[in-house]
Amino acid sequence: MLAKVILPVHAPPHQRRTSAPARTSGRVPVAVPFLLDVVADPGAPDRFAACQVLRQIAIGEEEITINARPDFAHLRREAQRKASLTVEELEAEQAAWVAAALEPAERSARQTAAFLRDVEDERETERVNADAYDAVRSGVPIYLSALSADDVATPMYAAQLLAYFPEDASSIVPALLPLIAGPDVIVASAAAVAAGICARGTADPVAVAAITARRESAGDPAERWATAIALAQLLHSPGIDVLADIEDATKTPALLPHFPFLEGNIAAVAAYTLDSQSGRRYLCS
Repeated sequence: MLAKVILPVHAPPHQRRTSAPARTSGRVPVAVPFLLDVVADPGAPDRFAACQVLRQIAIGEEEITINARPDFAHLRREAQRKASLTVEELEAEQAAWVAAALEPAERSARQTAAFLRDVEDERETERVNADAYDAVRSGVPIYLSALSADDVATPMYAAQLLAYFPEDASSIVPALLPLIAGPDVIVASAAAVAAGICARGTADPVAVAAITARRESAGDPAERWATAIALAQLLHSPGIDVLADIEDATKTPALLPHFPFLEGNIAAVAAYTLDSQSGRRYLCS
């Protein structure tokens, strides 16, 4: 039943349009009410898949968001502010942005970017993306309920989706704690990383304690890597042993089939986490 919704999101690269309006095509929120109904229905067989599509609508490419999470509140305010600006005012802002570059190489790069952009298309893209994010965010109570589903996939992908609503961390992180302490290693690992990303940099003491306890009892490397990543997302200085586990995770040659973030690429998630800790580049730009 979700095939018609999923197809545009997961189409092969050669089938994706690349113009400014098309960049929003996978994030238009028209399908959100239907998808929310699927996630809310305990009997629906596609709840986990609906969570995946909702994440794509909300944030687009997950890799960008994990590497340097956007300030969603700021983006929303900017979209609202630009709505009332004239084209001339938008172009003046763009010219000021180019002129503000301190280095010649950076100024040249900005000039090229400005030349390739259409300020009206860019404003529309920002508006649609903000609307899509907020439409998906409206379903946070539904995703929280989905965390208690009896299967493994639904709570795992609901946790992944919840990771990207930091404005709701005060309700999301406490809801993830029982999963972090729960019996299923796969769900616990996903919930730990989700809590870390959602509350990134806050050093939430309850979340840190729960994830640390899980890490200390971890029975396999993947669980240890996931909880280390979670701690490093939460803490500015997580400790040498935690960073060593994350560096080990960057060397993982294969995808982890039951790790939802970046479609199982825990090595990339680990690398981005280390980047945020040290400024060292573990992945090519």
